Amino acid sequence: MPDMVENEAEAQKLRKALHEKIDRLPASRLPAAERLLLKVEVEQLRQELDSAFDHDRAESRLSPQKVSAAIALHRARHPS
Repeated sequence: MPDMVENEAEAQKLRKALHEKIDRLPASRLPAAERLLLKVEVEQLRQELDSAFDHDRAESRLSPQKVSAAIALHRARHPS
């Protein structure tokens, strides 16, 4: 199963099919469908953050010292 849609026409076709499937779900299954979509969103955000961190690291914006300082600041703001 491909992870990417090749063009906008494919995307629209898939979007329509997904909406139709959701519309046919019994009400009792909607919370599970929502949780699944939230997992997809979380994965998308994780990938975006990973890419941003990789880019910042490559540009020397994330040094070990800056990371340590950020961790220390977070821990100071949120003591256990």
